[in-house]
Amino acid sequence: MTNPYALAAVFILNAVGLVFYIGSNWQKSEFRKNPYNPDLSHLSSIPTAAGKRIICSGWWGIVRRPNYLGDLIMAVAWSLPCGCSYALPYFYPVYLISLLIAKVIADEKSCHQRYGDAWVKYTEAVPYKLIPYVF
Repeated sequence: MTNPYALAAVFILNAVGLVFYIGSNWQKSEFRKNPYNPDLSHLSSIPTAAGKRIICSGWWGIVRRPNYLGDLIMAVAWSLPCGCSYALPYFYPVYLISLLIAKVIADEKSCHQRYGDAWVKYTEAVPYKLIPYVF
């Protein structure tokens, strides 16, 4: 890749993926430690029957798995510098999305069993599982 603008776009795309990944994992980790943390007071959440809360805003209000979305964005960014002449560099993002979709489907079933009605409310509040407006 010799075009500096294209290279910059790839770096920016990778940075966006990294921000999604780190930001969403940080938000989930901090919320699990203390859902009443003043730094997280802007987040909406849904109470569960078990006394826990499900975040339904912030990173977790965009899609149900924003950390997976960050992984996927970075995988695409890592493949783009190889151009479009060969399909092999795109094996990783295609493989990753197939794994992530399978994981999301399994997670959805598990979360529905674990959280019951709270999960149904969450899925209504956050309709997209992995990719906004797509899945």
